[in-house]
Amino acid sequence: MCSDGSATSEQAAQFAAYLLKAPGHQVTLYGAIESEREAGSIKHSLDLLFARLRPARSDVSMKLARGHAAEEILKEAEAGGYDLIIVGDRGRRGLTRFLIGSTSSRVVQYAPCSVMVVKKSSRELRRILVCTAGGEPGLRDVRFAARIAAVTESDMTVLHVMSQVALSEDSDLYDLEATAEELIERGTREGRHLAAALESMQQAGARGEVRVRHGLVMDEIDAEAREGSYDLVVVGAHFVRGMSRLLLDDVTSHVLEALDAAVLVVRD
Repeated sequence: MCSDGSATSEQAAQFAAYLLKAPGHQVTLYGAIESEREAGSIKHSLDLLFARLRPARSDVSMKLARGHAAEEILKEAEAGGYDLIIVGDRGRRGLTRFLIGSTSSRVVQYAPCSVMVVKKSSRELRRILVCTAGGEPGLRDVRFAARIAAVTESDMTVLHVMSQVALSEDSDLYDLEATAEELIERGTREGRHLAAALESMQQAGARGEVRVRHGLVMDEIDAEAREGSYDLVVVGAHFVRGMSRLLLDDVTSHVLEALDAAVLVVRD
C-alpha cells in the first residue's frame, strides 16, 4: 500500500483497508520521499494507516525510501515479490497525463504484479465488475477478483461484451442477441467461459452473476459501470516483455482513464 501523503492517497488507504484487514497476507505500507517538504506528510500518513491496521493484525510493516516515487515503488515491487500494489490516482487527464505521466500510470505499465488504482471518488467496496474477453487469462482475472469479493463480502458481476461480429466457430446470429444464461445453455464458446467464471466464483466463496452485453466493447463497459454503480472494476493486462511492455491494451487503458471507480489491473 503506497502513500504520497496526499488526500488522495489517504482516501486510497481507507478504500484499501477493506482488503488489508483480511488475514493471511503480509502488508507493507510504503512511502517514497521525493523532497524534504513532503517527508512529514508521508510519514504521518503511514503512521495513521499503521495505527488503523496494527490492532487487527501482526503482519503489517512500514518502509520509507527516497527518490522518484514510481521508480522506488517499482524497485520495491521487484525486490519484495508482492502480489498486489495499491496506489492512489490524483486524476490527471488528457494531454497533461500523456506528457507528464503519473505515479499510478507508470506503476501500472511497469509493475511485475497486479495493481489497484484507487480514484478520488472511491468510497466503499460493495460491488465489483470484472471485464473478461474470454479464455484462461479472463478466468484468471475472475479468480483474482473472486478472492477479493469473498473477503470483502462484495457482490460481483462478470461481464463479457459480444461485438456485432461472431467471435467463434460455434457462434451464430442468434448468439449476438443471447443472454448469458442462453449462451451457457447452448454451450457456445462464450457460454462455456461464463459457466467456468460462475464456477470460479463459487469455489472462492464469492456471490455474483455473469452478464453479456452486445455492442462496442468500451461503450458497453462504460454503460455497465455507470448503470451498475460499481466500486471496483477489474481488467486484465496481458503484457509481453521489452518495448511493447509500454503499451497497455486499449480496453485496459480506457478503463483506467475514463471510469471513476477504483480499477484493479490483473497482471499475467
